[in-house]
Amino acid sequence: MFIATDIDPQSLIIAERNVASNGLQNRIIIKQSTPQGTILRHLLEDNGIGVCGFVMCNPPFYASKDEVIKATEDKEFDPNAVCTGADVEMITEGGEVGFVKRMIEESASVGRRCQWFTSLLGKHTSIASLVEILHSLKVDNYGVTEFIQGHTRRWGIIWSFGDARLPDSLVRTASESLHDSLPLRNTFRQRIDRTNIQLAEIANIVEKTCREVEGAAVTAHRAGAEDGRSLRVWAKENTWSRKARRRLEQLRRDMGLSANSPIPGAAIPEEGVAAVVLVIRCQVNNEDGQYWLEGTWLRGKDRDLFETLWSHLCRKILDHIMA
Repeated sequence: MFIATDIDPQSLIIAERNVASNGLQNRIIIKQSTPQGTILRHLLEDNGIGVCGFVMCNPPFYASKDEVIKATEDKEFDPNAVCTGADVEMITEGGEVGFVKRMIEESASVGRRCQWFTSLLGKHTSIASLVEILHSLKVDNYGVTEFIQGHTRRWGIIWSFGDARLPDSLVRTASESLHDSLPLRNTFRQRIDRTNIQLAEIANIVEKTCREVEGAAVTAHRAGAEDGRSLRVWAKENTWSRKARRRLEQLRRDMGLSANSPIPGAAIPEEGVAAVVLVIRCQVNNEDGQYWLEGTWLRGKDRDLFETLWSHLCRKILDHIMA
């Protein structure tokens, strides 16, 4: 189910006509909003939609008519087309930062009833202001990107209160000007300096090492000859740090168990209950034939859990490879 909203009555009439002409009345709901009302809550707290997959928004960019005029005068190139946007589409109190700020604040109360919130942005300077707002709400699961079409540049921001994580290729734009606003990395890479080894052998070492992590579940996926093997490692808690290993050793002694014996009642995690999900794969860089390990955080709320698991696996894998 798709829910579309607007504050302009004429736009809503046209939208309903388009939905009807395409026979999509049972798939698209048109809802009227008001400038003084909420942006998200009235849409997500009723309609019986349960969990929403995502929100996408193209907000009014400007705070006033004067700002629209100034933005036109400041353009480096002459416009390729006449702007046909009505004031109601282009202007809102506080401009796009004010509008998306309201979205972010409302999303905090909506929480995980929506998996992802997204918005287009028309100004480069808006990114830093909005990322600061996300940080103030302790939101670390976010991303920014840049869209370039001809002479036109636009930016996008995405955030979530859920535990699904996106790869850096989607949430960390390559634009140097946005470097300070980028989220921390979800994808780590480690070069393997040994050259007299086959990719299949590295893949076997990686899988063996991952399966040695106590209390973790591992699923393997073949990714083709060039990409080698992709593994998903599911873990509920830290069992790999020195402190955690000492705790497990003491627990075994207290229970009269031998070293490495399974601990009764220690369940192997499943996809829906894992605290951290890491995908690790070995691949070859086609440009120089260099071997790399790559780890991507797929799920979890605890960054330290992901980073320590990745560090532990890298150290163990490299020790085996270089031995």
